[in-house]
Amino acid sequence: MKILIFFIFLISSSNIFAAENQYGEWFGTFTKKSLSERLSFWSETQLRYSYSDGAMAQVLVRMGILDQINPTHELGYLYGFIQSGSSKEHRLALQHSMTYLSSGDSKLSHRIRLEARFIEDIPSDASRFRYLLRFQKNNFLSDFNGVFWNELFINTQNVSWNGNQSFDRNRLFLGLNKKIGETKYEFGYLNQYVERDTSEVAEHLVVLYMFF
Repeated sequence: MKILIFFIFLISSSNIFAAENQYGEWFGTFTKKSLSERLSFWSETQLRYSYSDGAMAQVLVRMGILDQINPTHELGYLYGFIQSGSSKEHRLALQHSMTYLSSGDSKLSHRIRLEARFIEDIPSDASRFRYLLRFQKNNFLSDFNGVFWNELFINTQNVSWNGNQSFDRNRLFLGLNKKIGETKYEFGYLNQYVERDTSEVAEHLVVLYMFF
C-alpha cells in the first residue's frame, strides 16, 4: 500500500514544480439520506475561493440517487450545476464506487465517474472520465484518521473550452478527518494540477469538507 501511494504521488506531482502557482480554499457540505434499503439521496454544495484572484472562483451544486447494490458496490446517478465566473455548466454523471478493503484500521476504495458536460451558450458539448483512489488510516494521529486520495480527470471529447486535449487535471489530497456527533469533518491540503495548451497551473488549496 505504501508503494502504491508513493507511485501515484510521483505521477501526479511530476509537472507541478514547472507550473504557475495559485492559492485558494474550498469548502463543501455533503449529505446522504436513506430513501429505502438500497436507495439514498445525495446532495452537495461546494464553494471554491481563489486567493490569487481575490474572488469566488466556482460554486458547485450536485445531487442525485445512490444505489447500494451490495456492501462493496454502489452506483450513482447525478446532476450537477457549476458556475465559474459568468460561465454556467450542467453535468450529468454516472458513477461507480467500490470498497476494496475495509478493516478495523484502514479502508481502500475507488470511484469512477463518467460526466456529460454542457455549458450554456456554447454549442460544443464534452464528456470526461474521472478516477479517484482513496485510502484512509484510522487513528492515524491520535483520534484523527489519516486520508489520502488522488483523482485523475481525462477528457473523452476534446473541444476548445476544455483545453482541446485528453489530460484535463489531477487532484491530490492529504489530510485528516474526525467524526464529531453526527457530522464528519475532513480537512487538509489539496493540490490541483491543470494543464492547458498555453499554460500549466498548480493550485494549492486549503480544504474543509463536512459530511452529514
